[in-house]
Amino acid sequence: MNTDISHIWLGLFNENAPRGFFVERHDREDDDALSLFAESQGEVWYDHDFVEISYHLKPMAVADLVKGHSYWEQYTEAVLSKATSLGVEKANVFVMASKAQISSARSVKGVGYSLWYLGEYECVI
Repeated sequence: MNTDISHIWLGLFNENAPRGFFVERHDREDDDALSLFAESQGEVWYDHDFVEISYHLKPMAVADLVKGHSYWEQYTEAVLSKATSLGVEKANVFVMASKAQISSARSVKGVGYSLWYLGEYECVI
């Protein structure tokens, strides 16, 4: 049975959030972060094949946001519990990244956005 450990974040972004927070910069120098998301996590680069991001214009219930993502049935209850403990009822961003891609996952907050790090989740793949 193969498993993978992934980091999961929920985010609430409004019209004042940095544009293109998750957009990869392909014209960057080698020392520049791949995206604002990568920079916020202390990373220069990650393999986007192992990162899943969904961004919606309007916030929705966390359960609705999580539904349909890779292996969602395996971690939804744990994610809902953690979101509740953080006071997060609605979000419009979901991020899941293989643990190997982000070495020091963290929550970040800035003008127009909050990105809550929920932790590591192991899934059968």
